[in-house]
Amino acid sequence: MTLACKITLARIGIIPFFVWTAIEHGRSVASGAPVEAWRWASIAIFALAAGSDWLDGYLARNFGQSSHLGALLDPLADKLLMISALLTMTLSGWRHQLPVWFIILVISRDAVSVGVALLIEKLYGHCEVKPHPSGKVTTVMVAATLLWQMLEWRGLEWLVYLTTTLSLFSGAIHLRSGLAQINRHTQ
Repeated sequence: MTLACKITLARIGIIPFFVWTAIEHGRSVASGAPVEAWRWASIAIFALAAGSDWLDGYLARNFGQSSHLGALLDPLADKLLMISALLTMTLSGWRHQLPVWFIILVISRDAVSVGVALLIEKLYGHCEVKPHPSGKVTTVMVAATLLWQMLEWRGLEWLVYLTTTLSLFSGAIHLRSGLAQINRHTQ
């Protein structure tokens, strides 16, 4: 197993710690006595996990550590981290909340992408997963939006709308790619 894959697995492994610290911060907010140490722990763990995405990709691309396992695990780790953060921070009651429609959009985009890939795999035995740069940019923007929210900075709205636009664009590209694969198999 490559170092890049080990880093991806570690990213998946620290998600429960992020969820735990995020829930504890949310509980402290709900009690009326926010514990900032929980918030900062959540921020640090999330930033570490998001940053490790860049590191494992760098290693895979530049040091010949690309693998089939890594190609499967990396997007899974991204989706698990982002969805865990979106749901945990919303349901546990952080002070600053993202719009519900934004959370539904981001999760739906990921669900449709994975669903189409699984459907193609089931129907035709193989799905070509070709990452598009817009997908990686969207993941970075979702992470930036979440960090912005955690840091409680002003101006979150503009970032939400920019990330929404990118999510819709990358989702359309993934859907188009999936439909093109289905068309190739049915001809």
